[in-house]
Amino acid sequence: MMDNPYWTMDNPHGWTSEHLERLDPETQKEVLKAWFFHNFEDPAENTPYESREGGYQYIWGGPYDADEELRSEFEPLGVSDEVIDAVVEEVTRGGMFLWAPTYDRMADKSTSKVDDGWFPLPLDEVEFLRPSKEQASRQNVLERIGALEERLAVLEDNPPIVGSNVPPWTTETPPFSPDEYLLIKQLTKSIRGQAELTEPDCSLLEKEASRLKHVAIGLGQWLKERLDAGADAFMTAIGTAAAVALIGLYEELVQVCQAVVHWITTLV
Repeated sequence: MMDNPYWTMDNPHGWTSEHLERLDPETQKEVLKAWFFHNFEDPAENTPYESREGGYQYIWGGPYDADEELRSEFEPLGVSDEVIDAVVEEVTRGGMFLWAPTYDRMADKSTSKVDDGWFPLPLDEVEFLRPSKEQASRQNVLERIGALEERLAVLEDNPPIVGSNVPPWTTETPPFSPDEYLLIKQLTKSIRGQAELTEPDCSLLEKEASRLKHVAIGLGQWLKERLDAGADAFMTAIGTAAAVALIGLYEELVQVCQAVVHWITTLV
């Protein structure tokens, strides 16, 4: 069986990972380029673009870095740094540094490969359907909610970080009250519930996202004022771990709000 076959247009039969190291450098370069463009594409091809959300919305994964992906795939197989560097330089020569996954990459991940001796000829055993924008956006909301819930769990394991009158808040006012913290949890639960419904309530989602955004803005302003006054002093006052946790919470809140807003646009 051909595990992880690599190929070029001149040799669609491909090579196994064990054979790849023994190929001459020029052939290796062609293999690496074929693999890269089989897996990654310009986001302009199929990735949704929302100017008000800051650009491309990588709802199918990414953005991916060419150097990181090529190095991760081929360094363990014995391909030299010189070959990898040359291919990275070539694929990014046009100024493209952030890549989206191709249809083929998503299909490969969703199906088991069949050893028919020819790759990448089409596989008929399993039909892969690209998720609709609504489905992908809904999944993105669930993933962002999951990340936010994980962040909240970390904060719950360290009570002084949120709404406490004991250290590290001895010399700092808490960024939000215990009631606001509970509100975040309630809104998170509500949005998750809507994302799990066949027919979510867009009006309710807009209201919940707006309330969550209000909390996020308050936390962001609190962080900005203290970081502008002096990051080192801020870290010292509340502790590095607490500062990092709160900055991470702010980022997760923003991403959930953005994901919900984008999802709503696919529902109406």
